[in-house]
Amino acid sequence: MSLPPAPLLQHKTILTCLGSERNSILLDWSRGGIEDPSLAYTVQIEDRAYEWITKYWGRKTKARIDGLGPEDLYTVRVGVSKEIGEGNWCEEVWSDPIVVATKFDLPWTFYLFQDVQQNAAANVVAFGKKRDFCLDVYNKYGDTPLTLAVRERKDESVEALVDSGADISLPGKPLRKTPLMVACFGGYKAAADALVNRGVNWDMVDSNRCQALHYAVDGCQLEMVRYGIDRGADVNAQDKFGWTPLMRGVLIGCNLKILSLLIENGADADLKDQNGMRALDLARLLGCQPDIVKLLEEHTTVVVQETKELPTQEDDLCELEDQGAIEARMEEEEDIHAAELMKKVDTILAINVSDDQLIEVDDWPRTGGMSPIDDAMMPSS
Repeated sequence: MSLPPAPLLQHKTILTCLGSERNSILLDWSRGGIEDPSLAYTVQIEDRAYEWITKYWGRKTKARIDGLGPEDLYTVRVGVSKEIGEGNWCEEVWSDPIVVATKFDLPWTFYLFQDVQQNAAANVVAFGKKRDFCLDVYNKYGDTPLTLAVRERKDESVEALVDSGADISLPGKPLRKTPLMVACFGGYKAAADALVNRGVNWDMVDSNRCQALHYAVDGCQLEMVRYGIDRGADVNAQDKFGWTPLMRGVLIGCNLKILSLLIENGADADLKDQNGMRALDLARLLGCQPDIVKLLEEHTTVVVQETKELPTQEDDLCELEDQGAIEARMEEEEDIHAAELMKKVDTILAINVSDDQLIEVDDWPRTGGMSPIDDAMMPSS
């Protein structure tokens, strides 16, 4: 429940930047000396995909925001809210936004990424011997050297980096994709082999709780789906929307071979997403090909509807009058549901539309409902 601003909150909070590093900024906000334990603060960064992303919620008046790219500008604001009674909070009052900058990349970082792009493995190895502790840096686009090497299919650079001690599971930004996820999406088996042979974890998740097998399905990579299954990937892993690899395959229009392979290896067609939809329901709603619908029908448990008493003639007359309106309303609701679903699919399955959503939470006091953090992590509709 959100209430109007309390009198105490009529004055905006003043936000200042105390300093920055290559991948972080240190922020401080002041209330003119006002101390109130019932106040809570929300720090947000403006993003290209979502309007504002929550990076901190809590009662502190200072926070370090990590996970940012070097040499970049960020628009930041802080909101303050006051608890009024149990579970009730007044409307947040936001500070004026400020623009802050992270520091420039170091020269040797630039040359490391250049060597990776040029597939200059000897230079990468030499760099690793001198600065092995610096192999896991980020560039301004959120890539680690290993993520970049995998995405651009630089075989020799991949081997040089993993042999030199690069973190094989370190996620990139902003979607927090691991090198294995990138390899699975792009069908890059050589890189996947290099990572798997060194014990990479198939169960790691990105900011949408997708695993590497989800990425293989999203990329419509049949052999990578088979590769992941053979190495123990969870065919029924659900992302934060409740979508399994089978459901995502339906949503993005994967071919019958991929969906059949998932089902043959234990994909449960009866699992439901957060909206209570099964893969078959999604296929029917989106108008998938008849062979895909048939496959899912064969592996989905039929829901038996409860029998109802037969209507009388008087009931028939009333029902006939309302039937047209009921059917029209049902069709309209289905169209709205389908449109909302496709908008969510376009947003969530797009590779570059999410943000690094590691959020520090300090002393979260509310019970029930969604927190501001949950609201911030939901896609725009």
